Amino acid sequence: MASLVKKRNKYYIRVRLPGGKERTIPTQPGDRREAEQRLRLIRDHGILE
Repeated sequence: MASLVKKRNKYYIRVRLPGGKERTIPTQPGDRREAEQRLRLIRDHGILE
């Protein structure tokens, strides 16, 4: 499952991997709207899940 997280004024996509591990992937834009669009793209295509 992927979700959006904000750390230090930057948005990251948090992905939970099998085995209980967690990985955060930075989204380059600083605004929430573009970060949500990238998250939606990852969810729709099933990338990293």
